[in-house]
Amino acid sequence: MAAIAQEMLGAWRRCEELTGLPGGNVLESVVLRLWDAVQSGLATPSDDFERAAALVPDEDRPNWRFGFAYAQNAASCVAYAAEAVALDSVESAVWAGYQLYALADHVALVEMPDLVLNTPGAEEAVLSHPLVQKALSTLDQRLIQARLDQKSSIDELKRASEVAAEELRAALP
Repeated sequence: MAAIAQEMLGAWRRCEELTGLPGGNVLESVVLRLWDAVQSGLATPSDDFERAAALVPDEDRPNWRFGFAYAQNAASCVAYAAEAVALDSVESAVWAGYQLYALADHVALVEMPDLVLNTPGAEEAVLSHPLVQKALSTLDQRLIQARLDQKSSIDELKRASEVAAEELRAALP
């Protein structure tokens, strides 16, 4: 869970660039505690979910801007990841991973404004978008790594996730 949460920090950083929305330091601290939990095998503090969830922008806010959706997915991912680790919740882990896919799906739709949903080929067009393919590949890799549960490769996974966060940030319009 820490790897996906780390990667989604790239989406928050892109939102910060576009909107100036604060809160990245809070999310980063929650993600650091997730990595600590992975290293130690202990649960994260229960308030980490609330700290991250409090940063999810409300779609109904009057000053909604392009880029806030990135923050929604990033903060939701970190919150669900914290909940998954704190409660050993598979359902929360699934929701955390889903945020990466939802972000990629959103970007695909933004980048294909002429796409008419619910028409033949629309689903395939979205699924073939490079960011969607990257998200699906990342989720697959993280599931494999979770099954292997190799503590010796945590530092390597953390470094790779930090690089992936920057790649995600750079890939977002």
